[in-house]
Parts: sequence; C-alpha cells; structure tokens
Amino acid sequence: MAPLVVGGSDVWHIGFLYDLCYANDLLADDADFIEHCYDGSKNFSDPAFQKTLEDLAQVLSFAQEGWASTPDAQITTFFVNDMAAMIYSDTHMFTQIEDAAPDFEYGWFAVPDRDGNVNLYGGGTAQGLALSAEAAKDPNKKAAFNAFIEFF
Repeated sequence: MAPLVVGGSDVWHIGFLYDLCYANDLLADDADFIEHCYDGSKNFSDPAFQKTLEDLAQVLSFAQEGWASTPDAQITTFFVNDMAAMIYSDTHMFTQIEDAAPDFEYGWFAVPDRDGNVNLYGGGTAQGLALSAEAAKDPNKKAAFNAFIEFF
C-alpha cells in the first residue's frame, strides 16, 4: 500500500499538491511573492520558492509507483481498493469515492504546515467572485454583493 496516491498525468491534480507546498513554504510568509517577482525584488531562485519545490519532491516520494502517468480517474481505484492510504485532492473526489464504494469509510482533514498552521490557498487563476466596477456604483448592488460575501 502506498502512503499517497497521486494522479500525476493530469497537471491540475498535481497542482493541488503544489499549492499545498506553495501556501506553506512561500505564501504564508510572503503573500505578495508574485508581485515581488514582477517588481524585480524577488525571483524563482528565492530560497522560499526552492523550498516549495523541495517539499513537493519529498511529498511525491511517498506516492505510488508510476504516479507521474496515473490519470486522475484512477485515484479512486487506488484509494478504495486499499492500494493507497491517502489522497490529496479537491472535494470533487468525495462523490467519486462514494460512487465507487458506497460503504468505504474515509475521513477528511486539512494538512497543516510544520508549525501546525493551516494555510489555505485558492489558486493563482482568475477564479472566484468579484464585483464589477459598474455594479459597485449602484449602492443596492454593492450592498447585496457585500451581504452575500459575508454570508458565504
């Protein structure tokens, strides 16, 4: 049994593991790292970024043999057939696990950093919720947006 199953042939899946290391090793101490790269005060040879890559390599050393060519679709198979003890993925996997093995018992937890802190990172893409500049001009739309964000 591998300690960890990784779907390495799908770049977005391995991105979850990268984001974990990136949040813990880099963003927790410098949330503006990318901005600093743009302004020239930092670059990807920065020791914190190098630590991110080293930690990712260490995590991957616990993955199943052939992880780099394992598609995301096989992660559930490894997990529910006792071929791996853990997965690190998105919550979309819950449905896949339950569909594959309705009686399979599993738990969920956030992975803390070495100091016990949970550092959440939502990714570096243009995703999520936003209020347009035009909608922000309307007090009712702005109030509704703010109420939703506070609720969410």
